[in-house]
Amino acid sequence: MSRLLTPAEQALLEENGMRTDQGNEIDPPPVVKLFAVNGVATWLLTELSPFYPGMAFGLADLNDGKPELDNVFMPELETVQFDDDGGFIVEKDEDFKPEYPLSVFTEAAIMCGKITEDPEQLALAQRRLESRAP
Repeated sequence: MSRLLTPAEQALLEENGMRTDQGNEIDPPPVVKLFAVNGVATWLLTELSPFYPGMAFGLADLNDGKPELDNVFMPELETVQFDDDGGFIVEKDEDFKPEYPLSVFTEAAIMCGKITEDPEQLALAQRRLESRAP
């Protein structure tokens, strides 16, 4: 059991991972937002691999101005300690309620150079994606 994911979140991430593995092109909203409490990284995750236990996929922002779609190994995120008091460096944003699919968050992150939840930036990103659609 993951300390960062509820059973429902884990089940949805696994379901999305199975759908992708079956060749479906999916663009779900992020299931969970994780962040480093020291501000150096943020992840919006959409799926867990059905073949590589603990391997998640989503939008990663390592605070270098170049957010990208990438894999992240959940056990590594769950165990990294932040301080000598045993505080964890990575936590879950319990208030995160995405209203857009991952593609919109990705487009907005590329535009802004970082993951953003700004409603105006997300709406602009959605319009940009829609204007490119065939």
